[in-house]
Amino acid sequence: MLLPVCLLLAGGLQAQSCYPWTTVGRYLVLCDGYMSPAANAPMVPAKGLGIATADENGTFTATDTLTVGGTVLTQELTGTEKLNLDCTGTITYKQTVAGQPGPPLNITFIVSEQGARIDGLITDPGAVLACVLRRVPTVQQGASTPAAKKEEAQLASRSTNSTGVSQPTPK
Repeated sequence: MLLPVCLLLAGGLQAQSCYPWTTVGRYLVLCDGYMSPAANAPMVPAKGLGIATADENGTFTATDTLTVGGTVLTQELTGTEKLNLDCTGTITYKQTVAGQPGPPLNITFIVSEQGARIDGLITDPGAVLACVLRRVPTVQQGASTPAAKKEEAQLASRSTNSTGVSQPTPK
């Protein structure tokens, strides 16, 4: 009786579609893996921690602190994503490492959680590095992120009675 279970599971899945505005926002960036610090050098442990911001044109700018084999470096990146409707994509960053121009950085990624999470994999030789970007919820005066709007709507649907207990608002 496997068929009903498969149909039940498939019915609960929803396909996600991505559009240019899906990734707009500010993200915390955490990268972990191995990198080669120079051409033909052996790979060493590498980690990165930073902040990235994406605009409505798909342009990402980021600043990171990297540690590559125990050497701490700063990194600045700028690139424009190529985001597909199926939420997969690529981005090539121009980068500056420790104040010096670096080679282009190519990343393949998948967007999930309606843009709140981006998982990326560096596809350049000499790197086995995966990065996770988590959107930072921000509410600006007069403007809200989609997640903030949803939370505001949920809060607006409740009212507080005289005992301080939240009750659903009558319809």
